[in-house]
Amino acid sequence: MSTGDDRRSPDALPGREGDDDDVRRLLQAAGSRTELPEAARQRIYTATAAVFDDLPAIPAPLSGSTGRFRRYALVAGWILAFGLAALIYRQTSSPPTRLGHELAEVIFAAGSTMIAGRSPTSGGRVTMDTTLRTGEDGRAHLRLASGVELRVDGKTELVLVDTQSLRLSYGRIYVDTAQQGSIRVLTGLGEVVDVGTQFAIEMNGRRLDVLVRDGAVRVLQASTQQVARAEEGSGEALRFDDRGLIERRRMPSTHAYWRWIDSARADYPLEGGTLHDYLSWSARECGLALSYSGQASEHVARSAKLHGDLTDAVCIAAIDEILMTSRLQRVSPADGYRLVIDFDDAD
Repeated sequence: MSTGDDRRSPDALPGREGDDDDVRRLLQAAGSRTELPEAARQRIYTATAAVFDDLPAIPAPLSGSTGRFRRYALVAGWILAFGLAALIYRQTSSPPTRLGHELAEVIFAAGSTMIAGRSPTSGGRVTMDTTLRTGEDGRAHLRLASGVELRVDGKTELVLVDTQSLRLSYGRIYVDTAQQGSIRVLTGLGEVVDVGTQFAIEMNGRRLDVLVRDGAVRVLQASTQQVARAEEGSGEALRFDDRGLIERRRMPSTHAYWRWIDSARADYPLEGGTLHDYLSWSARECGLALSYSGQASEHVARSAKLHGDLTDAVCIAAIDEILMTSRLQRVSPADGYRLVIDFDDAD
């Protein structure tokens, strides 16, 4: 009497059990499989079925066994492709976190800022499809799970879609990927995709402004694509309406426009940090390129510990105040963007 382990499907072929074992081992290696969202399942199914439909017709078999084998191979390949697509989706899509699909952490919030209808607090978590809305005096600073930093100005509304995308309804945001992740911003006038950069987006009625401070972004509208790139010390600003690109201009990375982001962040944690850490952070905040006149100057900056609190000064003025407490001085810039630090030789 045979047991249940000996049962085979009608199309199973003697000697082909190894193929089944290979598929079984592949699925076991993938581990436990999170149930796909229905929309994702349907997209994967449709794409895989389209590939299957494009396969060339199979000639009439010379024998019954050959026909069964070809049908078995194609069906098995189709099932395997669907399984691999689902596995890839599970590994590359934004996975839910253990604490309720958390996408971001609130670093700073001020004024009339609401997240999911509530006033946020520092350290609070933001979950999937959550709406963030600021009033005229509202400001916010979020850190996405991918590492991307997001600043939000007043009179802005956005929705965090997942760890790599958000939808901006109106207002102004600033994004700093710092090569830690990527993000795409969906707007009513197009999609903005970063390429390792610092940039701002303003959505105001039927006008879209994309301002790149460092790196580059792609702006996709219908079938067209525009790229905004920054050069040394100079960013680029693009303006769009529902007809497409209407203006392109250069803008210094130190332009006063960028000062608004200073009001959308918490104070820098000065106490106990090094002078080099502060200079690196401040230079990036101010659109400057930090360098040292030599290894000795850099060593001093990396060794010097900071204490106390920051004043209300910003950018160059703030940097000069911090340097007054050390043996270092700022050599430049005057009007440029290179921040060069050297020994202060004054007696």
